[in-house]
Amino acid sequence: MARLVVALSLLFCAISVAHADYLKFTKHYEDDVYEFMNFLKKPFLPERFKSLEFFQKSGLDHSKRLTAFSFKNCGGMIDVKSLSVKPDPLQFPGTITFSASAALNSTLNAPLNAKIELKKKAAGIWIPIPCIDQMGSCSYGDVCLLLNQLPQCPPQLTAIGIDCKCPIKAGKYTLPSMSQDIGAEVFPSGDYQVTGSVTDKSGKVVACLEVQLSVA
Repeated sequence: MARLVVALSLLFCAISVAHADYLKFTKHYEDDVYEFMNFLKKPFLPERFKSLEFFQKSGLDHSKRLTAFSFKNCGGMIDVKSLSVKPDPLQFPGTITFSASAALNSTLNAPLNAKIELKKKAAGIWIPIPCIDQMGSCSYGDVCLLLNQLPQCPPQLTAIGIDCKCPIKAGKYTLPSMSQDIGAEVFPSGDYQVTGSVTDKSGKVVACLEVQLSVA
């Protein structure tokens, strides 16, 4: 009986120590995440405005700095031919003007699951921003369901044959210049990389676009 009591006492002590260590680890982890997010929320001067001397002192490659808005296709059945976003760099609050043209090589049927990967550049490194309150690197589920929730399809889209419903028919689409007022500071200043992808029900990538831009 005495041995049993001793064994149980040792077990409870071990559990208590392990629990205390776990709480300590959890607290440190939460602190690290909090500091990391605060770091990403800080305004960064876009690389295009930094001097050559800065790159030389920091050991960074001056030729790899982000100097202007850019985009590239990264797979799928949509080929974005042109994409313009102004001003460059973006400014919040402010007015964003954009235009685009693309070719859809095959009709896209529901479900179409969307995912955004957002990164911010710091010390020459693209750092992923986690998904918080549906902002950052997030998965948004079926695009077709989201489109169904729109009270009205924007007239600029219906004018070029997009009715904001699935299936999305194959064809060539040209979106004329349109503007949108942004009344809040969406992102703090810095350089960003945004990769948007859409997959079908089998998980195959049907659309992918990578954009690099700056916020002043």
